[in-house]
Amino acid sequence: MPGPLILDRYRPLGTAGSGGSGTVQICWDTRIQRRVAIKRIPIPESSPDGSIPGLAEARTGAMLKHPNIVSVIDFETSGQEAFLIMEAIEGPSVAKLIDGTHRGEMDLDVVAAVVEAVGEALDFAHENAVLHLDIKPDNILIDRSGTVKVTDFGISELSCSQGFGSASGGTIGYMPPERMNGDDLDQRTDGFALAVVAYEMLTGRNPYNARDLAGSLRLMQGPAPEPVSRMRRDTLPELDEVLACAMDPEPGERFETVLEMVDELVPLLGSPEAGRQHLRALMEDDEAGEADEEPRLRHDDLWGRLSPRFRSVAGRVCCAILCWWTAALGLEIMNLLSTGGSMLLALAPAVAGAVLPGVGALAAVAFLGAGIVVNAAYPPWLGIALIALAVLWWGVAGRERTAAANAVLAASPLGLAWATPLVPLLAGFTLRPAPAAATALLQGGVVLALSGVTGTASMLHCGLAFSSAAAAPAALQAMLTDPATWISWLSWILVAVLVSALCSTESRVLSIVGIVAGCALLLAAQILAVFLAAGAWAPPALPWCASIGVCGFAALVLGFAGAPYRYKEEE
Repeated sequence: MPGPLILDRYRPLGTAGSGGSGTVQICWDTRIQRRVAIKRIPIPESSPDGSIPGLAEARTGAMLKHPNIVSVIDFETSGQEAFLIMEAIEGPSVAKLIDGTHRGEMDLDVVAAVVEAVGEALDFAHENAVLHLDIKPDNILIDRSGTVKVTDFGISELSCSQGFGSASGGTIGYMPPERMNGDDLDQRTDGFALAVVAYEMLTGRNPYNARDLAGSLRLMQGPAPEPVSRMRRDTLPELDEVLACAMDPEPGERFETVLEMVDELVPLLGSPEAGRQHLRALMEDDEAGEADEEPRLRHDDLWGRLSPRFRSVAGRVCCAILCWWTAALGLEIMNLLSTGGSMLLALAPAVAGAVLPGVGALAAVAFLGAGIVVNAAYPPWLGIALIALAVLWWGVAGRERTAAANAVLAASPLGLAWATPLVPLLAGFTLRPAPAAATALLQGGVVLALSGVTGTASMLHCGLAFSSAAAAPAALQAMLTDPATWISWLSWILVAVLVSALCSTESRVLSIVGIVAGCALLLAAQILAVFLAAGAWAPPALPWCASIGVCGFAALVLGFAGAPYRYKEEE
């Protein structure tokens, strides 16, 4: 049974949490008909300075109006209690997200979204001369729309003419040495705490957690925490450098402002927009009937059942094989594949592909382009154009790493199997719209080049037998003057973007809808090509229809296996 009304207005619905400063209850505002959160703070019978507990927090919160800061609505006292009335956030805290996620498997986009949002909230607070001083996963909440909110300015510090002073309170593991030593504080104190939160989200552990302040201080002054890139192969060493700087025990060695740290950190994590979409989808799933379970950023489908390490290793092995295949084609065009030294040379992109997939893919395509340039049977501009497209792809999508690399390199074996319609579907299924478009552009260039030099003269198929000097120019000219070539190539780019846009919702249903829509667009492009060639509407050639059907079915199998959650280790 609900208890009596609080302040003759608020009906208690449940307890959201409790701590040393009071208890937070979710209540129903009977006057305005909305949910609110009320922090109930006991008032001591006598206070040394005569202050009312919670009043400073209320004033600070009321002053900070920002979309990523929990709003303070009102402050009241009654008897020996103070009541801080705040915006109700019914979603989980970041602490619960960490607890509900297998260690080291938190999606990098989600980490990017949280870090960016908290950084913007802290930057706003700092601009208004307020330090939070208790940033930790419990004080970062996710509302039902997936928006990240910072709460609990209970021990915040407002600057005076002399700047910020020292402050008491805080949480062990997130306080830098200057907090524990009672030194003066500044923005770098909050920056340190946010960096520790980011490290904890990435690895599942707080490197400075200890039983007491002295133990935490010893950890901070001892060896540096284990680099994230050693625990997660889906991260870069540059991320370790940024975190090491942000968590340096010496304030002077850290970033001057939180915003400066966020600008360096977020691009190394992922896409904040994709992270917000991920959180929104997570909250919608939770609201639909999973509210009794801990929110999990790990999905119960085929992809979610595979461990991050398995996904990473499998993707890199596949990339290494495809890099060798593509580089070997380039050496074959140079008539060098039969030599032992050249065979070893072809392994260089393969090794690069296993370590840095994007670099390996770029090198492999460069091998292919160089082979076309060197062989006098083919026009050198074709190889140069292919290398230029590869460089462009690297700039836009190369840092997407494994997924983008494999999608590009798959163009050659799929072309050999008469399955090029699967090429843009793979790009859209595994990548975000911009990288997907760049990948489809390069995929089309690879297929065009290989179809031209092998004499197949079709965007549907490319062989392995390279044409003679007499046949190659004719095949290339036929392709370049055929509208079907350009229509097919353009349709690949459009299909990749369309499928990617629908798959980005991380909904299995919309992923399948995207694949079906992509196949329909591929079919429509071929119908248009037939019309331009024959001057009348007619169905496309049977090989095209059969290939689109088979490739569409294969892509649907991927969709039924689970929506593409774009794990960074897969990309």
